[in-house]
Amino acid sequence: MNDPLVSKLFPTFNHSKIKFKKTIVMKKIFFAGMSIVSIISCNSSADKTSENMDTTTHNMDMTSTVTMPPMPEVPANAKVYFANLKDGQTVTSPLKIEMAVEALSVDTANGKI
Repeated sequence: MNDPLVSKLFPTFNHSKIKFKKTIVMKKIFFAGMSIVSIISCNSSADKTSENMDTTTHNMDMTSTVTMPPMPEVPANAKVYFANLKDGQTVTSPLKIEMAVEALSVDTANGKI
């Protein structure tokens, strides 16, 4: 792109700077275009929300009553606490937490250990 006439008329004219600036402008236009395309493609599913809605009806009988067993009385002196932690203590990783109980017994939900 070095034209001899331009070089004679403008000896300090630098073609490489124009190429460099043109390349930067083209990159900016390319990335702006790609950003717009990405945003549009990410938001294109917003129009289709009515198609994806679940229209299934569930016929559940809510009139039946389930009787729960009564909760046991909790003794007044019962406590559940962290056995190896003190209030305000600083801990490090890995952390092992031990829980403890007093005046209660702990069991699994189905009663089997």
